[in-house]
Amino acid sequence: MCVYYKRKDDSFGPSLSLHFQFSTILMKLPIILFGLVFIILFCTVTAQVQYQNTSSALYNTNVNLTTVYISDLQGRHRNVSYYTVGKLAIVDGDIVYGIEALLLSRRVTATILERHALHKRVHSIFHDSPKKWPGAKVVYYYQSLSVKRKVQAYVDEAKMRWKKKNPFLQFEERPVCDEPVAGQLMITSIDCAGCYANLGWSSSSELYMNLQQPSGLCGRGCYSNEATHEFGHALGLYHEHQRPDRDRHQIFHCPNLMDPKCCNPGTCCDFSCFFRIIPNLDHSGPYGMTSLMQYRANAFARPGLITLESIPFSEEVVPNTNPGFPDLLDNMRICEIYLKECKLSPP
Repeated sequence: MCVYYKRKDDSFGPSLSLHFQFSTILMKLPIILFGLVFIILFCTVTAQVQYQNTSSALYNTNVNLTTVYISDLQGRHRNVSYYTVGKLAIVDGDIVYGIEALLLSRRVTATILERHALHKRVHSIFHDSPKKWPGAKVVYYYQSLSVKRKVQAYVDEAKMRWKKKNPFLQFEERPVCDEPVAGQLMITSIDCAGCYANLGWSSSSELYMNLQQPSGLCGRGCYSNEATHEFGHALGLYHEHQRPDRDRHQIFHCPNLMDPKCCNPGTCCDFSCFFRIIPNLDHSGPYGMTSLMQYRANAFARPGLITLESIPFSEEVVPNTNPGFPDLLDNMRICEIYLKECKLSPP
């Protein structure tokens, strides 16, 4: 039989043990506090990075959308959602379709399947298209001196970004004028109208680029990144995220969109039409996740959510901010559109 004897000083054991543990905690307290602060800062920065650019007006949600089924200018039948700024109809988020009357004149009432004989580039107009700017020269002017003071710095920065890798591009500024001139790009800054521009050039149509600035009515604005994106449209580039191969490169979360929306396969309405894939198009060339024309992760999303997610374990990452500079593929596409001028440009 084993007999255990208690030492006289064992009665103080628990007290000394607690004192030792408390001292140890006090010694480690700075390390613990530092760790907590680091975790809080990391989470804060991560959240800010993921959902920054909330001040951008590129994704304008302050609009009343109308959805119609049309035969568009390329002969495709599809739903489009649009909002109006004056007489203009803005489709696909930030592209001027033309006047609303033109859009409505192309409305069809029967459900017609998409035609399969069309082969156009989803991301750009053709190099032989009449919609490209003659001589690769964009002729523009400001609607007023007030507009020029507000947005000239962003316009100049956007021009510089495009010319850096595409020196054959020209931008010719004309005197301020408050009347639209066919074949020339009028730059406006209409409150709460968002950022938008025409796709390409037309000799007979009025052309617009709007760069909303913060005001008492709307707090968001269109800055250098947004102006560069809109010049991409004006030069002839379309949205990257509407390519037929989009879903091989990212995940679209329709339920996360702002209301109103509808997420039924094969159709769209309101904000979901801004993400509709345009089928039956030649999307030759690799997908450009870093393209200036790619939407960011939380485009038109409800607060705290994302609409476009990177595919797990993929090297392609959906941007968390508005891309600000044309990437290699953007520049290649512009060179393809303006092939003659690009070939004559010095290397």
